Amino acid sequence: MSLSSAAKHRLFGAILVLTPVLFLLLTEGALRFFAVGTDLGLVQRTIVRGREFYTINRMVGRRYFSRPGVAIPEPPDVLFPVRKSPRTKRVFCLGESTMAGFPYEYNATPASLLKDQLASLFPADTIEVINVGMSAIGSTVVRDLLTDLMPYEPDMFVIYIGHNEYYGVFGPGSSSPLAGSTWLTRLHLTLVRTRLYVLLQEAYNRAEGLVHTEQRAAEATLMEAMGNRTGIPYRGVVYSKGLEIFRENITAIIDEARGRDIPVLFSTLVENLSDQPPFLSVHSPAADAATQDAVRRLIDESIAAARRGDWVDASDALQRAALLDSSYASTRFLLGAAFLARGDSAGAAVEYRAARDLDALRFRASAELQHTLLAICAARSVPVARVDAAFAAASPGGITGHGLILEHLHPNVRGYALMAKTWAAAIREHGLLTSTGPAGTLLPDSVWERTAPITPFDVAIGAAKTAQLTSRWPFAPEQFRPAPTPTDTVTMIVSRALRDRTPWTRARYSVAEWYERRTEYDRARTEYCAIAKALPYSFQPLVRRADAFAAEGRTADAAAGYRQSIRVEENPYAHMKLGVLLLQNAEAAGAAAELEQGFAVDASLGGVLTSGEAAFGRSLLAYAYARNKQYAQAKEQARKALALQPGQREAAELLRRLP
Repeated sequence: MSLSSAAKHRLFGAILVLTPVLFLLLTEGALRFFAVGTDLGLVQRTIVRGREFYTINRMVGRRYFSRPGVAIPEPPDVLFPVRKSPRTKRVFCLGESTMAGFPYEYNATPASLLKDQLASLFPADTIEVINVGMSAIGSTVVRDLLTDLMPYEPDMFVIYIGHNEYYGVFGPGSSSPLAGSTWLTRLHLTLVRTRLYVLLQEAYNRAEGLVHTEQRAAEATLMEAMGNRTGIPYRGVVYSKGLEIFRENITAIIDEARGRDIPVLFSTLVENLSDQPPFLSVHSPAADAATQDAVRRLIDESIAAARRGDWVDASDALQRAALLDSSYASTRFLLGAAFLARGDSAGAAVEYRAARDLDALRFRASAELQHTLLAICAARSVPVARVDAAFAAASPGGITGHGLILEHLHPNVRGYALMAKTWAAAIREHGLLTSTGPAGTLLPDSVWERTAPITPFDVAIGAAKTAQLTSRWPFAPEQFRPAPTPTDTVTMIVSRALRDRTPWTRARYSVAEWYERRTEYDRARTEYCAIAKALPYSFQPLVRRADAFAAEGRTADAAAGYRQSIRVEENPYAHMKLGVLLLQNAEAAGAAAELEQGFAVDASLGGVLTSGEAAFGRSLLAYAYARNKQYAQAKEQARKALALQPGQREAAELLRRLP
């Protein structure tokens, strides 16, 4: 049966349309099959010592930060098992740099401290807290990440977001090419999941890099790279656009989680109110030049009065300036300081909040954005952890400042601990996780620091990174003093590690080794415990911790530590060291069994012991057999030691003396 001319025309048109689509699909399939191009999937699989885990892809930030030269933020390095047991509670933490834990790493982050609290609340369960926080992202990215996490059996989401709605990637005030365009951003986030699109994007960026050879933004902080120095006036067009995008994303996040029956806990935001002056003050459009001059004169008058200690005159001058132009952020901030000096905490809080809201460099969320979050969650019956109230209650006069915040908005270790405790209390209050056993309690304030554990190493990292951040725009040079030249050893090790980009674990091992050289074994063991907590599937820090017990002569604790390392990850070193301890206690048979097991494990791992380590182990095994009067086995092991290391004196001497 022949086709009509109309049918032929339609068929030809369909082929014309489908051919490029089919070509693109085949190209994408080939790229995936041959593993060509960058995988920007959020979750990947990995094998650790024969066990299969999921891991958060450290490259996922490239989905969002595509401009050449911009330093790409990475989510924290984390593993969680592919097979989730029925007694496991899996919590995903999403948000910006505060959720990531800046300027700290691993154990001092709010997600890690939350895990400690939840483990105390639900002692019968295995608690997994997976931190997917990243710097310089806003609610658009959190919405995208949450969608990708749905297949991985989440029990709940904890979300901290809002400070980056304007200058975070895709924000309406950012330097992103897609800034403020909702539909273009959604299209990009769809296409960037394909390898073909990523390859084309990378090719474009390389070409642009060849054309533009000027200094790149990678040398700047993310605040510099993403920020807009001209500012965003309060309740202007760009400001309103940011609120609109935030409202849309929060609603979409709630809808998606609710559609999968997964609880969500949002968190209110915290920032430095009393110790962070506005980054950029702008006059009201209605204020003419004469009004602006009058405001500046009154500010100067107030500063002079404050230097005399006359806070009444200072506040009076500032109130007159605010009447002339209530939109000038610096006036409101100074008025807050004057009220606080006069003992009027309530009045000071009002002015400090107004100064934050009027600050045209929107690195801190306004009260209106926070109220938007609370209103949406109240209307949808979604719980919110009131971290802002917790911080206010723990601050002098109820006004959050440097007591809990490092610079403009990132908490210090004490602040992160309070944040985690507030989240955990809200999870318990709203029944967001159910226990399979008896309920526990929140960690007391006197315990969390040891549980974490937090040490001078963490404090030094935080201080060094904060100094780096505040030495650049938008911070005023006079606002933050430069970090002093390090004088204590821990700070020097941290400073060198940050300069040389030394891995966190290696730097922490260096600190622990320094403590051991000083015979400060308790401090060394605390550092090893901190590493073991960050690397829960690795035997190495546990073996090193047991070594510190052995060096101190605490053999029973050392033996328990070696056995703990074996339970975490089978390894030859712990067996060998257990053999040494048993030999020292004249338990030759047990020593021989441990040493033999060590060599069996080494063989199963393909031979991880060096020839020197293996030769020493063989000589120990020969000695253990000799002590047990198993002379044939002793000779055999001594010969193996000499074959591995002909100069092994212990083995040669033993072989000479054996009957």
